[in-house]
Order: sequence, then structure tokens, then C-alpha cells
Amino acid sequence: MRRLLPLCAAVLVACPSEEVDDGPCPFEEEGAVHAEQTAVPGVIGPDERLADVVVPFSYDGRTALPVVFLLHGFGASGTMQDFLFKFGDHVDGAQGFILVLPNGTPNAEGRPHWNATDACCDFHGDDVDDVAYLTGLLDELIETFRVDTSRVYFTGHSNGGYMSYRMACEIPDRIAAILPLAGATWLNDADCGATEGVGVLHVHGDQDPDVLYEGDFDYPGAFDSVVTWAERGGCDVSATSEGEPLDLVNTIDGAETKVLNFTEGCGCGTDATLWTMEGEGHVPAFTDAFAEHALAWLFERRIH
Repeated sequence: MRRLLPLCAAVLVACPSEEVDDGPCPFEEEGAVHAEQTAVPGVIGPDERLADVVVPFSYDGRTALPVVFLLHGFGASGTMQDFLFKFGDHVDGAQGFILVLPNGTPNAEGRPHWNATDACCDFHGDDVDDVAYLTGLLDELIETFRVDTSRVYFTGHSNGGYMSYRMACEIPDRIAAILPLAGATWLNDADCGATEGVGVLHVHGDQDPDVLYEGDFDYPGAFDSVVTWAERGGCDVSATSEGEPLDLVNTIDGAETKVLNFTEGCGCGTDATLWTMEGEGHVPAFTDAFAEHALAWLFERRIH
């Protein structure tokens, strides 16, 4: 059973974070760990928002671990979001990692949200600086745990997907890759401002009624979002390859997810991939294979 521990309990085994060079990309690591949960308070923002932090049970502060941020959708919470992604079930897998489940700020209607792009989801003009909050939370994690700073990843659903793109725009030098589900990057790429690429795995249902697969007047579609970041990563967007279809959704028979890769000419770790779930909507009922494939894709990318 996982336990919620105060931050000071984690500090007892904390060591300085570091970058670990595992050689040219891609890379692989082995090892077995288990899971425990602790609470780390966020110190940036209008209030001290708590972020649940899931760490390997066997963590002893000697091995630098990657960090995965999972950002919830509009009106949800970090813990609720992990019921969809199921990343917490894999913290104790072959690749040990730290899972961070932050929470956005409740708006006037009491619905937690992230101030991501113009499209989503600061509907009441709260103008919360969530970039500063999440960056500060990352800094706090690095001070508390031994973190492999070359392997920091942001993922999220819907509003959290938009926010993942926002973080890649704001601090690309600190993020190895992002995995947005049903989100989008800025409509006007000049609003992004990033001068370097990160790895991008965009996941989207082609029947999504809430964040349209083809995009809308205030956000680009799934394909265009991926192309924008593939270009930023130096990829030749005219050269694509198709991977083997994946079976990621419980409610659709067969391998419903098409894989499109942008890998030609990219910088190391700055390639882009689009997973299109054919016939799926906004909230997929994922199989366990989703977390396995998604995390494997992320961990093959690092900052070099």
C-alpha cells in the first residue's frame, strides 16, 4: 500500500541531482524498484498547492531517477488523472522514475485548471502563472530527490496537454520530451518562443468532440501541432514513417491507434510522433499497454 509522507521524511535520503550520460540516443536502462508515495508542497503560485509525488519504494538517494509530470484535465485533479494514464502502476517497473501529480488552481466555479495557451483554459481571467508554479515545483524536486535532470518529462490530458506544450515552449532546455493527450500547441507559433525542440508524442482520438482532432479557430489540429514541433526539432517534415498500429483502447476492437513518426534529420531526442486513435473520443479507456508504450517512448529521449 502506498503511504502519504511529509516532505521532511523524503529529505532524509535526498542527494544532489545530476545529469547522467548514458551514451548516444536511444538508450536503455535496467533495474527493479517499488513504489511509495509522498507529498511535496508547491511553493510557487497564489497558494501552496500540494503535488502528490510517487517515488520508488527502494529509492535510497544514490541513483538519479527521471521525473514524469502528469498534468490533469480541466476540472480534474492529479490523482484522478492517473486513473486514466495508469503511470503510477509503473513507477516500480524496470525503469524506476518519480511521478509528479500536481493540481491546478480552482477557478470561480471551483474547477481546477491550468493557464496554458489562449485556447485553454483560463476562462475567467485568473491569470495564474502556472509556468512559474511548475518550474518551481521542479526546482523543489531537484533539491529534495536525486533527479536525472536530463530526463524530465511533461505529460497531460486536455487542459494538461495544452499545458505540456506550454512548458515545452517556456523551458525547452529543461524538458526532454512531452506527451500531450487531446491538447494542442499555440495557434500562433510566435507565442511559443522556444528556439529549440523537445521530443513530442501527441496522442489524440480522431472523434474527439471537445478538442477537435482537426483543430479549431483558436488551436491547431493534432497533425499540425506535431509538425510544428518536428520542424522546431530540425526534422524533415516531408519524410515520415508509419509504425506498427497499437492496441491502446479497451472499448475498440483491434489495433485502433495509427503511428506516424517524424524522425528524419531531427536532433537527438527532438523527433516527433503522432498516435491517432481511430474512432476514439476525448477520454479513452486505455489498456495497460498505453502506459507501457508511452513511458517507453518517453524514456528513449533525453537532453543531450
